[in-house]
Amino acid sequence: FSKLSVVRTAQPDEYEMIAGLYTASHEIVRTVRIGEWVESRSLDEYHSKWHENLATGSADSTILVAVIDEAIVGTIRVSSMGAREFDAQMSGMHVEPDLPGQGIGAC
Repeated sequence: FSKLSVVRTAQPDEYEMIAGLYTASHEIVRTVRIGEWVESRSLDEYHSKWHENLATGSADSTILVAVIDEAIVGTIRVSSMGAREFDAQMSGMHVEPDLPGQGIGAC
């Protein structure tokens, strides 16, 4: 965590790095949960998904990234709940699997 340089909003040209992080994160899931959903995830699918998500944006959600040495090592989506009792919801948190215990998810 001490090497963390910034937590900021994801930029449209970072879709490949985010897709790579999702793919690496799901590789960990593959080791503990074998199933059709996990096996169906692909880097090409994530490239397409994240290119579209970051290019079009959303008024209801923000994608934040944690960056160390210009590499995206964590990501999370913060979305409006549209309800009075909740301000926002965090979802889709992914952290670089090679950096466990570094406090990236606690940022």
